[in-house]
Amino acid sequence: ELVGFVDSDDYIEADMYSILMSEVAKTGSDIAIGGIIIDCLDHSKKVYNRFPASYYNRSDMMKKVISKMNIPLLLLMLVYSVFGLIMIFSASSVTAVLRYGYDSNHFFVRQLVWLLGSYFIGFIILFIPTKFYRFVSKIAMYGIIGVLALIFFAGSIAGGAKSWYDTGLFSIQPTEFAKIILIVYMAVYYNKIASKKNMTFMQFFWPIILAALLFVLIAMQPDLGGAI
Repeated sequence: ELVGFVDSDDYIEADMYSILMSEVAKTGSDIAIGGIIIDCLDHSKKVYNRFPASYYNRSDMMKKVISKMNIPLLLLMLVYSVFGLIMIFSASSVTAVLRYGYDSNHFFVRQLVWLLGSYFIGFIILFIPTKFYRFVSKIAMYGIIGVLALIFFAGSIAGGAKSWYDTGLFSIQPTEFAKIILIVYMAVYYNKIASKKNMTFMQFFWPIILAALLFVLIAMQPDLGGAI
């Protein structure tokens, strides 16, 4: 079985799917990507590889995704991850045994599980088209502001700061999500208004105002380190 995807604001040729499925059957591919025709404002058309389209199997698509990764940044992230694991084991092995009665590797293993989980989620995110962020960035931004405001009423205190939500199974710190959401929101917002010639003061500084609001909400927990 195959799954087709078309943007909601695009039109397709009547025979597009039949052509794609025919080529998939011929090539034995897992993924088929059609070309596009862009209607310009001057009524001209720009054709981008209309047909034949591009066809990939799973291994080809994996290579394509990996080839676009910033390899030096990936290696740096791996080095920091290993360094962090070593520091956690060094700082917690004795405490785990003497204070909590756990195995000396307890906190090291727990951190390793979370680390591997985050790498897995990050790998999945690589396959999400960047235009998807246009639809979720605003919702995520206002949503995280609401979550940070609610923490003063429903949050739990740890380390002298009311920065966590305790689910019973694990605790969640919204501040960490706020950092990522703010970066994505500002990138989407300024990319959208970059072409505007008559930009108002409020339009330009609106993301900065929201960033300041996040700073205040986090600093009031109080968690000045997280706010900065």
